[in-house]
Formats: sequence, C-alpha cells, structure tokens
Amino acid sequence: MSRAEADEKIVAQEESGRTVGESLLVARAPGSGWVATARDIGLSFGLLLAVWWVVASLTSPLFLPSPPRVAEAFVRLTQDGSLATALWVTLIPLFTGLIAACLLGALAGLLMGLVPPLDKITGPWVYVFWSTPIVSILPIIILLFGVGTLAAAAFVFLSSVFPVIMNARSGAQQTDKGMIEVARSLGARRREILLHVVLPSSVPPILSGFRIAVGRAVVSVIVAQLFISAEGIGYMIRFYSDTLQLDLYFAPLLLTVAIGVLLNGLADIGERRLVRWELHDG
Repeated sequence: MSRAEADEKIVAQEESGRTVGESLLVARAPGSGWVATARDIGLSFGLLLAVWWVVASLTSPLFLPSPPRVAEAFVRLTQDGSLATALWVTLIPLFTGLIAACLLGALAGLLMGLVPPLDKITGPWVYVFWSTPIVSILPIIILLFGVGTLAAAAFVFLSSVFPVIMNARSGAQQTDKGMIEVARSLGARRREILLHVVLPSSVPPILSGFRIAVGRAVVSVIVAQLFISAEGIGYMIRFYSDTLQLDLYFAPLLLTVAIGVLLNGLADIGERRLVRWELHDG
C-alpha cells in the first residue's frame, strides 16, 4: 500500500468515526422525542392560556369568554356526547383524505421527478391546481361526491396532495448525480439506484411536504364541514358562532387546534426518528 493510499484510508476512518459520533449525539441528545414534544406543547398552551385569561379579564364575556367558562362548555359537550360524535365524524374524512394525499402525492411526485417527459406534461397542471383556491371548486366537489363524508375527504385530499407532489418531485430531481454515477459504476441496477440512492435523498423533502399537508388537511376538513356538511366539528363551530354561544363555540375550536398540534407533533417525531435512522445508516 502506497503512502497516499494509507493517508486516504486514515482520513476515511476519521470521517466515519466522526459520522458515528454525530449520530450518537443526535440519538442521545436531551430533549428529543415524545418528552420534548409534549413539553413544548405544554409550554405553548400554558402561554396561550395565560394570555387568554388576561385578555378575557379585560374584555366583555360577550366577545371573549374566560377559560373557566369554555372549560365548563367543553365538559358539557363531552358529557352529552356531542363533541365525541363530532370528533369522530371529523377524523374519518381528515385521515382518509390526508393518507391518500401523502401516499399518492409522494408516488406521483417521484414519478414526475424521475421521468422528465411525464414532468413536462403534468408539471404545469400541478402548478395550476396548486395555485387555484380549493374553496372555489367546492361546487364541483358537491356535484361529484354529494354532501357528506366523501365530499369532505375529497376536499381534504385536493387541499393536501399538491405540496406533497411538489416536494417529492423536487427531492427526486435534486438527487446527487455523482452518487447515481458511482452506484452505476459499481454495477447497481435501476431498482437498486432508486431504493438506495434516490429514495433516501428524497425523504427530507417528502417529509416537509407531509408537514405542509397536515396543516392544510386540518384546515380543509373544517372548511368542508362549514360549507358542505351538517355534522362534525366544523358544523358545531358554525352553529355556535351563528347563535353567539361563544363559550360553546370555543370548545370545538380549541379541539381543532389540539388536533392540528398533535398531528404536527407526531410528524415532527417521525421526522426526527427518520433523520436519526439516516445518520446511523450513514
């Protein structure tokens, strides 16, 4: 072995040791995982509750009810079962549309990124639909799917799928060409390049698309129930708003916020674990 080859081997070992050390630091970093997420959520809600209590004490109850009044309303709606029923009716179209958007959006985006002719044909249409306010096509959704759970799920899907498509497409297109050439020179086939090079490099953008999709899905399911459904959390919000029962209005509204925070927290934990796995795998 020549002196140059020996030096290169030493440098490679040092880089490998540094990578392993960094992955262990990430894995053992304090304040990661469920505990950190729960702590952050608790601090955020505590701060929100304190500000809300102060503002409510300075405002008429007709405009902003105090936290105890909203808590009483929440307990009342929970005891009579109406809030649980509305939550169940809301979660069905939410998860149906969101899961379909994540799976189909990631698949479509990867295909667009890997097949340039397909991207040239479908890319402009994706931009058009992403730029179009989804609320404007509610009448078409009602005509196609009627009024109810299926229409709400379709609305959630259309609201959430395009960020996933665009992020997956960008991830596939931005794969390091040098890594692909190295894999080819080592005899890797297309399937192996896709599984071991393209997909791992596309994971971070796809996860970012999932995070955006979660927020859009929570908003869109409430909007759908506001306009095309007579059930669910969205309908409760509209009914209590129209009747000026603000204590009852805030109960389903805060439940919606809790759903969004929980889903984003789960997405954050999943992303951390995946990044940690990539560091160990590297």
